[in-house]
Amino acid sequence: MINSQTDYAMLMASLPPHALSLWDIKNKRLSSVQLERHLSVLNAKDRQTLRDIETVLHWAKMPTIEEEQQLIKNTQQFLMNLQNSFLNDVIVWRLNIRTIMAGIRHRKLNRPIVDQHDYLGHGEIAAVIKKNWQVDDFSLAFRFPWIKEANQLFNNNETLALEKLLLHLSWQHYERLGQGHYFDFEAVVIYVLRWDIINRWAQNNEQKAMQQFELLVEQALAT
Repeated sequence: MINSQTDYAMLMASLPPHALSLWDIKNKRLSSVQLERHLSVLNAKDRQTLRDIETVLHWAKMPTIEEEQQLIKNTQQFLMNLQNSFLNDVIVWRLNIRTIMAGIRHRKLNRPIVDQHDYLGHGEIAAVIKKNWQVDDFSLAFRFPWIKEANQLFNNNETLALEKLLLHLSWQHYERLGQGHYFDFEAVVIYVLRWDIINRWAQNNEQKAMQQFELLVEQALAT
């Protein structure tokens, strides 16, 4: 089990480097089993923290309106207990994206913010969204220049393009953060979060390839 900085360095050295580009699907990624095998050397506290972070940031699906309140409570409790400013910033950055996307989604459903706690992330972001509800970019584009594109993609139901945009934003952000951490627990967290992004995008491509294959089979059978 990891007990020193040297142990973190050994773990990071054992992990293959990520591809330079998120879109490089030819680069063979670690399987979830292989990654878990590497991470098994983490001590119990680190493993639980990593598991909690992944749970908070998991983007398997956009939460329903009913699920948001429980997500808020769970996230706020976790952040209160997390005594690591770097990791706190890592999480809050992603939650700001989620807050903005929740605002875009609620607005399309004609469900305006009633309370700033209706949204995950910083209350500051939610308050700005509430104040600028009728403005396309919630007056936040100067801080988050991707909002206008995300809003357009969401309203046009271009879900794959929207996910590609959000994953790429996270990929670039984590790449920048990783330049300041190489052989510590924070480096491990960044590595795993980037692996999650690669895995998600690869699965999308695999699903698309399978759908294309099934279409070709159907066309062949129809001839």
